[in-house]
Amino acid sequence: MGRETGRSESIHVPWDSLIGGKTEESWSKYGNRKYEKTRLLAAKRIQVLDTLIALEATTDCSATVLASVPGAASWYVALAGFASNHIRNLKTPEGMSTSVSSFLKKMESRPEKASRADLDAFSGWINSALQALPGGPPNSPMTCLYAHSDEVGHLIRRKSAGYSD
Repeated sequence: MGRETGRSESIHVPWDSLIGGKTEESWSKYGNRKYEKTRLLAAKRIQVLDTLIALEATTDCSATVLASVPGAASWYVALAGFASNHIRNLKTPEGMSTSVSSFLKKMESRPEKASRADLDAFSGWINSALQALPGGPPNSPMTCLYAHSDEVGHLIRRKSAGYSD
């Protein structure tokens, strides 16, 4: 019953315009596309972790690592606990010519364009953020990987439910 009128009101739901459509097949395709994006992102995170382990740099950012390991800047930001929506609101760290958000985008698309000063300033800023974590930076690679558990956890849940790649 409607509150003001005292009569029954029907609510129209635009099923055709919802993401995924209205059929089970449409929802399945949507889920598979989302899974594939997640799988690719998780594989990238794991590849970054493997490279950082080999360099013994899982929790210690440096300009050299940033310049040589694609995805390392995003790795350290997530490891420090910054959410992507929070990154946009951060003030530009001292010594950087650009915001953290813009720097991360540059490091994903054109890392060779990053200046040495920005690499050094970002390294100093993120290392201080990691040191400020309760108990300091994570001390094991698995703890580091759990910092990225949104992507990896989704894959583990999907595998344990019997889905295959």
